Amino acid sequence: MSYAENGGTAAQLLEAMADVQSSQIRIIRRIGPVMTIASRDVRDAYKTYVEVCRRTSAFLTGRQPSDVGGDEASQYYRAIVLRGSVLTMTVAADIQAAPAVPTGE
Repeated sequence: MSYAENGGTAAQLLEAMADVQSSQIRIIRRIGPVMTIASRDVRDAYKTYVEVCRRTSAFLTGRQPSDVGGDEASQYYRAIVLRGSVLTMTVAADIQAAPAVPTGE
């Protein structure tokens, strides 16, 4: 079922995606310095998350609501939310573990 069939409009979806993207940019900027001491799992989750954010940004750039198919936009939205959740859970698990020793990678 498309986003429009669920009662939403392409304009609402683009607005929601733009809000998510803004939040993600803030997270990316703040987590950067931590990456020097983060575990491999956190670094991998972060890299995947950043890549999904970049793909979503490329998708959104220059788009107007009439240019967006609800299903395609919903897939980008779900991917960015999923990867953000994976990153959050990975960081939470890492915090509960012993402190990481920098590996010099």
